[in-house]
Amino acid sequence: MRSGLRIVLALAVASALGGCASWFADDKDKNLAATTNIRQPTTDKLEIDRKQAAQVNLQLGVGYIRSGDYTVAVAKLRKSISFDADSAEAHNVLGLALEELREYDEAGREYDRALRLLPGEPDLATASRRGQQATLLGNSAEALMALGDLSGAIQRYSRAEQLDTSDQAALHALGLAIAYDRDGQFQKSREAIARSLAADPALRLFQSDDVFFAPE
Repeated sequence: MRSGLRIVLALAVASALGGCASWFADDKDKNLAATTNIRQPTTDKLEIDRKQAAQVNLQLGVGYIRSGDYTVAVAKLRKSISFDADSAEAHNVLGLALEELREYDEAGREYDRALRLLPGEPDLATASRRGQQATLLGNSAEALMALGDLSGAIQRYSRAEQLDTSDQAALHALGLAIAYDRDGQFQKSREAIARSLAADPALRLFQSDDVFFAPE
């Protein structure tokens, strides 16, 4: 099981979607009104409904991840993406759920899709663009490490550490240290651990592979 230290951009994002739940109540009222005033929905209305449906399913997917029901989470997140294929958040969370099911290759592809989509999205209120990119790179690095692609994991952890100027950079450095260690680059591993502890001394409690889900 992955540690709670794992950085999850989209789980924080989904908490801002509280207004989506009211959509179902709104639809009920609209259905009642339709009995007396039937109209064809406009293109704009259909687009808004698709966005709302995508957000609702994203939020449900996050809920199922938190409850440990990853198979249902994957189904909800894929449904969200069917309504809005350009959501970096949905692709990122789908990657997380797929990792829990040990479908690492597919999870990595979802992270790559999220990375490609991210530049076209507005900055989120809860994270800078650089922070979002760093989170996705870190997620992708973990999937690559599980697949045994240590070179790819090292490259992505390194980039994530460079991009992230928040205290989360310590976690990217710790992930990098583990990847270096598994690759036999012990001096670089020690240097990365030193950076992670300098940034966050509390990580001394988590200096083991248990911090990461990826098996040897």
